[in-house]
Amino acid sequence: ASDLLQFESSVNLSNSNYRGTIGNGAFINSPYWSAQFIPPTVSAYNEFGDEESGFNFTPNSTFSYNPIAQEVLDTRNADVVRIIGNVAANLDLPANFLARSYAGVNFGDGQEAEYRNPTNPRYQGQGEGGVDGSLSVLGSRTLEFNLSQSLQWSNLLAEKHGFDALGVVEYRRGFEDDFNTRGIGFASDILRTLASAAEPTTANSTKTEFRFLSFVGYSEYTYDNTYQVTGTLRYDGSSRFGEGNRFGLFGAVGAYARLSNLGPLRGSRLVNELKLR
Repeated sequence: ASDLLQFESSVNLSNSNYRGTIGNGAFINSPYWSAQFIPPTVSAYNEFGDEESGFNFTPNSTFSYNPIAQEVLDTRNADVVRIIGNVAANLDLPANFLARSYAGVNFGDGQEAEYRNPTNPRYQGQGEGGVDGSLSVLGSRTLEFNLSQSLQWSNLLAEKHGFDALGVVEYRRGFEDDFNTRGIGFASDILRTLASAAEPTTANSTKTEFRFLSFVGYSEYTYDNTYQVTGTLRYDGSSRFGEGNRFGLFGAVGAYARLSNLGPLRGSRLVNELKLR
């Protein structure tokens, strides 16, 4: 906007889609994990190389599982939408002061569905699953926003004495909604919604939120770019703290000496930076 006032902003939008069976981990649904238990001489189909002959659902007498049938008949889908944005304003003030105002938002919405096909004997009434197919749907929605205001001051005296101070007020709030549902018993593999399930077995949801308020003060003194002392004091309040102890006072101090600026190490080509903290 001007030499004294500047604005900045950014927005990141993403939509991710995942399709297919689980591809990692020692889990039975992973073809990469289960294939090692099926002899290479056993066909995935009732007739070698003939897809029209149908799947061989018992490729191994000790491991009645066909990962190719699992991949074709069952579905596992996930969709995630993410929006991250922020806007900030920086204002140069007299006497080496700089003010900054910031606002940010983080939104996420994800849903995952796993369908086990009733035409697979493994999920039929007399099969291993014993439920004539199933559908599980779970999801999560999150929203967080962050507001902060800071004031910074810097000054250098006699080219050796550096003073810096920072004060920040920050407020954050977040919300999260989760749900988990499952139904069993599907008359046909063209029916792939929870409303088509013969019996709902799971239906639950949770909702959480939090609030966070912080006041931060920070200062540092640097001498000749060689010695530095710092101090931090903050007063934080959170809804996640125990009742009756929502706020807490925290502090920290620090110091260092830059040894690479002293004695024989000054100007050394072997050591560029060496600090003792």
